[in-house]
Amino acid sequence: MERQRQDIQLHAKTFNLSVVKEFPLEGIGGSHVQNSKTFRAMVQALKTCDGICFATLDRFFRPDATNIGQFGEAFKPIIALGGNKKLFCEIGELSLTDSNDFMKLILWGSMAGFEKTRIKERMTRGKDILRAVPNAKIDPLLKGVEFVRDHEKANTGTFHYTDYAHTTVKEAFMRVAGVQGRDHNRMSLSSAPNAATAPARKR
Repeated sequence: MERQRQDIQLHAKTFNLSVVKEFPLEGIGGSHVQNSKTFRAMVQALKTCDGICFATLDRFFRPDATNIGQFGEAFKPIIALGGNKKLFCEIGELSLTDSNDFMKLILWGSMAGFEKTRIKERMTRGKDILRAVPNAKIDPLLKGVEFVRDHEKANTGTFHYTDYAHTTVKEAFMRVAGVQGRDHNRMSLSSAPNAATAPARKR
């Protein structure tokens, strides 16, 4: 967040802007910004301002690369305000009513979307590789099992049963096993009389 604030201050100085209010979007990715309450509050505040200044375009706008129709959705609330509100970022000063500027947004947005897809693919491949390592943890564990890392930054370690596994799970397992065992005995006893009534051939 601090790096983004520094970038915003640089853009503000470059375009001779005064920052009226900050709207931090902590923990929100560029593809989900428009669905947040903070974004809606920012759009409302924009009614009395000239535009929005943000660190990089992908922090504000990162569409799904496979959905071209989504590209303009992020800007509809801003366009609806009228008054030719501007966007200020690393690309420059952009007007949403200028066709050339809007084309820049589409091109840069598509690149951000494809980058997101590549990141997801690399993460998926990395997880698949780690799943094949017997002493690595990548997926959530069942209750009763814990993972102890070899050291703080390692993805490898050892798996251990917790007290929950040795008490609650063991007791539940024994109860189920006991019931199944009794059911099996009853089935064996009940099937014995049927053996005497089975059809037979004379010798």
